[in-house]
Order: sequence, then structure tokens, then C-alpha cells
Amino acid sequence: MRFAACSRGGYETPRGKRKGSHLPTGAIRVIVEAKVGPILAKANRTKITNDLQAIVNASQQYYATTGIYPETIEDLVNPSTCCLGKDGSEGGDGDDEDIYYPRRDEF
Repeated sequence: MRFAACSRGGYETPRGKRKGSHLPTGAIRVIVEAKVGPILAKANRTKITNDLQAIVNASQQYYATTGIYPETIEDLVNPSTCCLGKDGSEGGDGDDEDIYYPRRDEF
């Protein structure tokens, strides 16, 4: 028995009857999106939750180090700690010079 490939998928028998089936690409896309879509949505929610938790943890660490909460996300990305010089006020030279970590010229 000979079979010929059908242009719409499946195979045609010698008598012209189609055997097998072929889903159109659009139908396959709908099936895949229905199965994969919720998985991707859950993964996005999980990532966002983890990112928010990391921001909270970094904010708490910043507070523990500085005694104040960060005003911006940039404060968390480029944290700076300052120790006032011997005079206890901002600015100064020599022993009165403030010490920053990391140094202000590093960021």
C-alpha cells in the first residue's frame, strides 16, 4: 500500500482518504500558551517577590549600619559610610578630615 504526504499534514491513502492529523500552527500556539502562560506568570511573581525581599533586607542592613533608612534605591546600590574627623563636624583637614567608605572618588 502506498501513501502520499498531504499538504495539510497526515497521509493520503491510494483511495484519496486522509489518515493522521495535523494541527494548524495557531492551534498549537494556543495549546502551548495555555500550558506555559501560567508557569511564566508564576515565575514572574516569584522573581518580583524575591526582588522586593532583597530590597527590604538591604534596607534593614543599611539601617543597622547607618541608623537611618535609605532615601533612594541608589543609596542601597552605592552605600557610603562616613566617620567624622576628630572635630566631630563635617569637613576638615588632617585629623579633622572626614573618612568615607568607599571613598567618594570611587563612585
